[in-house]
Amino acid sequence: MKLNVYSEKDSGVLDKLGENIKNPKYSIFVILITPLIFALAWNLFSYILHSTSFGDFGFLLTIMLMFIALISPVMVLACYAYFTENKLSSAIMGLLLFPLAFFYAEVITKMVNFQFQLLVHTFNLSHMYSLFEDFWNFSLIHALIGILVTFRKPFYLAIALILLILQFVVFVSYLD
Repeated sequence: MKLNVYSEKDSGVLDKLGENIKNPKYSIFVILITPLIFALAWNLFSYILHSTSFGDFGFLLTIMLMFIALISPVMVLACYAYFTENKLSSAIMGLLLFPLAFFYAEVITKMVNFQFQLLVHTFNLSHMYSLFEDFWNFSLIHALIGILVTFRKPFYLAIALILLILQFVVFVSYLD
């Protein structure tokens, strides 16, 4: 009985995936869809948190979910910047990640709660500007983190990590 070995053949799937990730036309898709995924996850977590009684663990769960909501976007940004090495798309993704995620989350919340008449206010340019205005400091830090990670050097990665830690310190200072 003769066994055929198929694992020696190079299928090239990973190479094609790497080329597609580095293609600029897919960057727009990633920049627009990633915040939508985070918005869906945040709405799901907030629904679970508000609909279920967790007792003493509610506060701990809230802190954990906020930590996940703040860490996971930066992790996705860092992975995207590291693998694509595209400074421009990484900076744009970092700049738009939080404002787009909160915009999407607001639209999803209003649609789920059947508040369709309030959607007009969401698409108002002044409202969109206020969303960006609320998160401009985090957006700039994320854009800088995205640019620094694309260099793939330990020094720049350390600076990106320090910026991430400073961002958390600033965020925690807002919590009171």
